[in-house]
Amino acid sequence: MADPRWFESDALWEAMLPALDAPARARVAEDDVRALSGLLGLSGRERVLDVGCGAGVHAVALARRGHRVIGLDRTAALLFAAQARARAERVDVSWLLSDMRTFELEGPVDLAVCLQATFGYLPRLEDDLAVLRRLRGALAPGGRLVLDVLGKELAGATFYPRAWVSYGDTTLLEDRTVLAGWEFQESRWAVLRGGARSEHVTRQRLYSGTELSRLLAEAGFAGVELFGGFDVRPYDRAAQRLVAVGRRD
Repeated sequence: MADPRWFESDALWEAMLPALDAPARARVAEDDVRALSGLLGLSGRERVLDVGCGAGVHAVALARRGHRVIGLDRTAALLFAAQARARAERVDVSWLLSDMRTFELEGPVDLAVCLQATFGYLPRLEDDLAVLRRLRGALAPGGRLVLDVLGKELAGATFYPRAWVSYGDTTLLEDRTVLAGWEFQESRWAVLRGGARSEHVTRQRLYSGTELSRLLAEAGFAGVELFGGFDVRPYDRAAQRLVAVGRRD
């Protein structure tokens, strides 16, 4: 079972850094940002907060399109890699080492994004609600939040207990378990790199479309819309992911 405070340890994210910073993930991020720009009708001049930015693949892709980007993460090793990526791509991104529940910004943003299933790792529902309220507070009037998660409906329809993927010399092995009536997915990770092996356990809260919409409304967001991808497809049986867009009035 996952330690209730596992997310406060950097060990897993540091072990996964070669995968999070891999060229394949950067290519996916480029596609995500291109589609997201179309979904939201972005001008390319928005001030954007990337929450849980990791190694910066989405933050850099957003900056390349002209946005003024702030990348926020609580793991210093990931932000160090993100800074290196931004320098290599010759784009300007501001980086903020902070917890998503307690961060503070100088001035509001037009858009906040939390992508690639970064949302839902905190242990209590109240924590997720606190994050959403803080994100709403960071937005300018009319600003929008985009959450990109693995919906509970999709997890149930496509669940398989084991998976593995390799990025260069790093292989990630994952054993998945469903807990508490599909409230959580717990994963046991083995990270193999250069003959070394480390093991970690994570737990992520799974939201249905309805549950996520209600939580966003409780946090004060208006006009919540659900999509099955960044290409405006509906959140139905053909969905690939659960994308929720909420607006601050």
